[in-house]
Amino acid sequence: MPTITINLEQFFDLLGKKMTITEFEDLCFDYGLEYEEDGDSTETVKVELPANRYDLLSVEGLALAFRSYLQNYQIKHTLIDSTTIDKGTQTLINNNHKPTPRPCSQ
Repeated sequence: MPTITINLEQFFDLLGKKMTITEFEDLCFDYGLEYEEDGDSTETVKVELPANRYDLLSVEGLALAFRSYLQNYQIKHTLIDSTTIDKGTQTLINNNHKPTPRPCSQ
């Protein structure tokens, strides 16, 4: 399994939440990751990741996953309006609405 070394200060800034080492260790355990302290420094830790989770191989990806797990981050739904595509440029429009269901045919 791949192991990444992360700087706790940078990670907590990206997470948007300060926590103790024990809280961080519990969070890793709850998420299913193995944590170990880096013997060289108290500012860095090593986190062992599953081999199939390429999105967690950076400190940014790990912070995004933990924010989502802690429900501090919700994915924004974005629709592409095909009428605004002009000469190779695309405009993303966030309408903040849910699509209406199709009518039931009888």
